[in-house]
Amino acid sequence: MHTLRKALQRALLKPAPDTIPLSGNKAYENDCYTIYFNSKDGTQRIYVTGFTKDIVTGKLWDRKSGEAQDCKKPLQEINSEGWSMEAERFFRGRQFQYRKPTKLLFDDYLFVPSIKVKLDRLEQLAFNRRPLARLDRHELLSKLVEERMQNGRQVVSPMHVGLSWFSTRWIFHPERTVHQEHIKLLLDSFLDSGELKTKGTFSDYEITGKALATLDAFDREKSRHDDQIRASGTLTTLTFWLVVVGLLNFAVYLYATLNSPG
Repeated sequence: MHTLRKALQRALLKPAPDTIPLSGNKAYENDCYTIYFNSKDGTQRIYVTGFTKDIVTGKLWDRKSGEAQDCKKPLQEINSEGWSMEAERFFRGRQFQYRKPTKLLFDDYLFVPSIKVKLDRLEQLAFNRRPLARLDRHELLSKLVEERMQNGRQVVSPMHVGLSWFSTRWIFHPERTVHQEHIKLLLDSFLDSGELKTKGTFSDYEITGKALATLDAFDREKSRHDDQIRASGTLTTLTFWLVVVGLLNFAVYLYATLNSPG
């Protein structure tokens, strides 16, 4: 219980405000904790707002009745009744979740969130230095069909494609706007040829059955092209050996002619 007590004290040095910004520039100013206790049977939940003289104060929410009320509960009682701690730290645009007080203390004392945020920024800088590769039309369609079959995902958008292709780092890349417009043009081209159709808004698309026919046609064309390359290679090899045999025959003939008597 000593570790739990220290974790509460440490976290409540940085209590969360009433409203926590999760996006925009304000999110990068965050440095606060939220702490909850969940009852063993999962029917009650305490949002911790204070901790004094081993008394936890906060809001008790009853999931059955849906009602919330102020509460004060001794930490000893919380511990003996098997309530579980659930904490979250909001730090510089990131969120770190904790189920164990030891993990919370370890990360807090060793500045783990700060280190992770700085490493993440370095990785983002490295990613931003690389140009965004343009997507291949056939590869994009193939990926959309695969997602549709595996995940049942019907609606796609330029934003979804960029995120699934490059992860969330794509959002912060300086070329993202131009790259997103290129993706939209690719999706529009599938719209014109019938592999996609509009869904809801102008930027959302839904894959159609024609996409399978298009991929099948492309695969057949690629197979024919590969066969032609293999046939061309075989013909080149055969021609080479015919030339070699011809040269050998000519050499034998020339040698016989030069060395024949008279």
